[in-house]
Amino acid sequence: MKNKFKNIALICGVSLMAFAASCSDLDDEIKSSSYDRLFSPTAVEARVQNKTNVRLGWTKVLGADSYVIELFANDSLQFEGSPVTTYNEVTDNPYTITGLDGETKYSARIKAVGEKISESKWTGVFFKTDAEQILQSVPEEDLTAFSVTLRWPAGATATEIILNPGNIRHTVTAAEITAGAATIEDLLSETTYTAKLMNGEKTRGSVNFTTLIDLGGATAIKEGDDLQAILNEAEEGAAFVIMSGEFTLGEYALTKSVSLTGYSSNAKPTIHGRFTVGDATVANLVLNNLILSGATEKMQNNLIETTNAAANLQNVELTGCEIRDFANALVYNNAGSTWGTLKIDNCIIDRILGSGGDGIDFRGGSLSSITVTNTTFSNGFRAFLRCQTTAAVSFTNCTFYRVAIVDNSNNSGLFRTTQNGCSLVVKKCLFYGTGVESNQTGNIGVWARTDIKGSEEYADNYYYNCFNLWGAKYADNHSNVATEANPGFKDPENGDYTLSNEDLIFHQIGDPRWY
Repeated sequence: MKNKFKNIALICGVSLMAFAASCSDLDDEIKSSSYDRLFSPTAVEARVQNKTNVRLGWTKVLGADSYVIELFANDSLQFEGSPVTTYNEVTDNPYTITGLDGETKYSARIKAVGEKISESKWTGVFFKTDAEQILQSVPEEDLTAFSVTLRWPAGATATEIILNPGNIRHTVTAAEITAGAATIEDLLSETTYTAKLMNGEKTRGSVNFTTLIDLGGATAIKEGDDLQAILNEAEEGAAFVIMSGEFTLGEYALTKSVSLTGYSSNAKPTIHGRFTVGDATVANLVLNNLILSGATEKMQNNLIETTNAAANLQNVELTGCEIRDFANALVYNNAGSTWGTLKIDNCIIDRILGSGGDGIDFRGGSLSSITVTNTTFSNGFRAFLRCQTTAAVSFTNCTFYRVAIVDNSNNSGLFRTTQNGCSLVVKKCLFYGTGVESNQTGNIGVWARTDIKGSEEYADNYYYNCFNLWGAKYADNHSNVATEANPGFKDPENGDYTLSNEDLIFHQIGDPRWY
């Protein structure tokens, strides 16, 4: 959650007037003048980090040797009573204070101190810490279909655990505090819960987890089973849980709704192949917690493709999947087919080569919507989005690394919508290394072609080291589309896009897995 801070500076101003004086002349005059006290710190900012730490920063005061910081709890710039803590002889700027209480309002005030000159007046700022986070992430071994064991540092005080959905309340016992663990039962299977560890009214930690799958309503597929034969024999709407292993599907013509879910997120099963829909209506294709690979004896073209104008694919969901090594596109409709909704969440999509198509490629037909969240796209794609039909399209909290990198005239950049009824929304996304360094002409690697149509909405996007990104439509003005900043990826060449840029982490830009 983004924290907003109010900054109130109590500053004594000096007015210097000189007719036709240059800025440098004014600077020289200020530096050469004598004052009986230091100026107060300005541009004071409080930035909460790691839930219960705060980084205080300010503009350096000329002539100051150090600073004094006073911290007041449960206070909004009143500075009444005694401070919680005083920090003297501070020379670090910014200065980080650690170990504060969670979900607590604080005020801090700062003054400058120097030799042979009076100290400055105070400048104040207030902020509120986030809820603590002492709950540990939940490993699979602490989950069943109907229960969870939650863990935190042994001995840390807590009074209650609250789980939602369901507003389930568990009173923490003395024994559980000593152990730093509590087991909650009677949960629902295959359900995502949010658990909060409480100490009175304050949150000491929160964690999301998903209970395991109850196989009572689904059919288990084990390593060595014939996946093609199982799908051929399946009834409409059948749900399958793939326990583990690798499966060769090849090019599979889908004629009925199906749901395929990997049982373990720590050991996702792999399916080598792709899905096509021809002269059929398919209500749902749900692929969850799988590795989907186009690497077969002959590299598969597209993960999902409709091949006939009569095809009607009403709902596609890709969740928690790793998708890689397809020759052309992720999804493809060049047959005038009917599509409904396409939803992609929490996926890693890598090496979609784009040798004969674009990444998300709809050339006519009909389409209701594309919604993509919390996903990383990397190392491929000729052009990224090609939407030549009316649809509502949105990308939120996605990371793009070396996308739209095929060097040919069919590379039309990142986003192309050609119908006036389209809407395109791109928010909190991060773009790195897009385009082609050796060829920065035409539409190669651009944000959007000049012929883009429909409504566009962009907010809080960032880019770095991109080639030809602002060619064509945005050649002159792109300031409201994206901001340049180096994300400081940890090891991008090996697929680790962990951020080191504190601003991007603070504002939660890109795929959340990399914060």
